Amino acid sequence: MLAHRLILESLNAQADPPRVPVPFSLGTWDPHRTDLHSWLADRLIGDYAFLDEETAEGTTLARLLLEAGRILPVLDGFEGIRQQHREAAISEISRFDGPLILTTRPAEFITAVHAGRTLSKAAVIELEDLTFDRVQSYLQAVTSKARAAQWESTFAYMRANPGDPACRNLAAVLATPLLVMLARTVYHDTPHNNPTDLIDGDRFPTQAALEEHLFGAYLATLYDPRRKTGTGPWTEQQARRWLGHLADHLTRLNTQDLTWWHLGATLPRLTRILVTGLVGLPLGAIAGVLGYVIADYLSGTTIDRGQLGQGLLEMGTGLVAGLVSGLVNEMRTARGRAPERLRLRTTRWPGSIPARALHGLGTELAVGLSVGILFSVASWLVYGFAFDFSHPSAALFVQAFVPSLTTLLGGTGVPVYLAAGLLLGLLVGISYALVNLIVCLFSGPTDQSSAVSTWELLHTDRAVTLFRAGMVGFVVWLVNLILVGSQYGELLGGAFIRQGVLYGTLYGSFAALTRLFLSAWGGWLIFARLWLPLTGRLPWRPRRFLDDAYERGVLRQTGAVYQFRHASFRDHLVGHHRAGRPPKDL
Repeated sequence: MLAHRLILESLNAQADPPRVPVPFSLGTWDPHRTDLHSWLADRLIGDYAFLDEETAEGTTLARLLLEAGRILPVLDGFEGIRQQHREAAISEISRFDGPLILTTRPAEFITAVHAGRTLSKAAVIELEDLTFDRVQSYLQAVTSKARAAQWESTFAYMRANPGDPACRNLAAVLATPLLVMLARTVYHDTPHNNPTDLIDGDRFPTQAALEEHLFGAYLATLYDPRRKTGTGPWTEQQARRWLGHLADHLTRLNTQDLTWWHLGATLPRLTRILVTGLVGLPLGAIAGVLGYVIADYLSGTTIDRGQLGQGLLEMGTGLVAGLVSGLVNEMRTARGRAPERLRLRTTRWPGSIPARALHGLGTELAVGLSVGILFSVASWLVYGFAFDFSHPSAALFVQAFVPSLTTLLGGTGVPVYLAAGLLLGLLVGISYALVNLIVCLFSGPTDQSSAVSTWELLHTDRAVTLFRAGMVGFVVWLVNLILVGSQYGELLGGAFIRQGVLYGTLYGSFAALTRLFLSAWGGWLIFARLWLPLTGRLPWRPRRFLDDAYERGVLRQTGAVYQFRHASFRDHLVGHHRAGRPPKDL
């Protein structure tokens, strides 16, 4: 809280050159992998996407601001860095060319200094404990007269009995601003709570028991239905369960930042892969049935149960698409893909677009080939086993793209089906790359007027994902319509339309489906909106729940991420979540 107050005060300070104070949560920084300068630039771009624009010298605006000394970094939470990285972090911070502010708990920083080196050229400011008189005057000033009298009685007893263990415990607790805030919230004009209870030595025999009570009662107070805070209908028990899961999630990831695109990381890797496959199962059936229905309707063919049955067999293809997408996602990153920070637009192309487009072209081509080849080879082999590799569909598919290859492979058998899978994978990969080129050419950074909010990122990623998936599906559909349809009949004839539309719809749908699964928004739908609520670990409306927790004061927002109001509160939730029981005194 004091760090944020310092940032606000620094905005009015006179400096030459003027510097903008910006908070950075250190929990995600690995100094062995990324130097401080590069990490700060990446975080700036994450919260302010327009700073990714490149200057004529090829430097991003974020790096330019840092190099020019126009940013005052406020590095919050040194204790959030993993212990094995702290010595390297001190070295990196010491080498930073320019002023900065570092906040930390004293114990963790002192331990790191004793184990390695000190922070050079640093002025140390240590916060003092709150004084007894100041705490009393504050708590009495922010409540009603009746409650102020109860606080006065409590403090009078503490002054009269300084040697009482219960009084010593309460005095130690109220020396910390966080716990004073909790005490104020819990005992702020609530008739069923009385601050004189805090000096009950039988109920709270230790300082830890007293702190545990305040943390537990704080959440119960915030979700008390008699209070006017918040807009959600959730009970304290529900909030404790869901917030405990989120707190445990952040602890396992060793970060303070709660982001919607990383919520899937609360699950084990194998579970994420299997869940993605299970989601693809019914979607494959829907795509298969629709493919046959649309193809038969457009070609005037009678729809029968046998064709619908073949469409339902595409459940296997959907399962394969989901499993392959989940596997590729895990190979790319264990925490999930970062959301898009570009907006689709039709303005003049910036000068930095070609380099970005070429880089994205290679990345999307590699991802598309990986997904496409794994998915298509597996799905064609499944289809081949179903028909003993004697069905001519694979040969006709290969004939449409490489006529000589069909003759070379003999027209039937496993090699032909493998070749069909490889060709379809190549088509999907090229489509991924082409669509990414179009996105880069017709997109730009977000508006410069404000930081990127967490839900603005979701909306942006959803728009770009739907565009990518739709374009990939259309390209694959069109190529299959023309090339595969021509192998069955004359252009625009009944057989051409039926088979071309069928193949195009099936493979176009699955290409779009895999593109959706590979996106941050797709992960949000699968895990945060479906699997985690289905298993009781999150509510069915997680966005509303997080916004409500922010309104109640449980969470705070920093740039594009949420954070728990204090690490100690997060640790309290984690302890009870893992113990699987509610607090004893509630």
